[in-house]
Amino acid sequence: MIAVIGDSFVDVLAGVQTLPAWGQDSPCKEPIQMQPGGSALNTATQLANLNSGGVALFTAVGADAFGDMLKNHLVKSRVDLH
Repeated sequence: MIAVIGDSFVDVLAGVQTLPAWGQDSPCKEPIQMQPGGSALNTATQLANLNSGGVALFTAVGADAFGDMLKNHLVKSRVDLH
């Protein structure tokens, strides 16, 4: 079993057509994408992909929609959440 300790995030990716002028806004291109991220989560996921014999991730995950997204991703990736 490999233990990974660290951060987990939901990365929110939004592109723009052009960079805004200083102090101005620029509308985002659709759709805005969300994906699991964070250095520890990414490391644990990739170690699990290597069939390393089990991976445990020790991280904080919220009790909200983003937390649910991370938990589902970890289950699909065969990473134990602690």
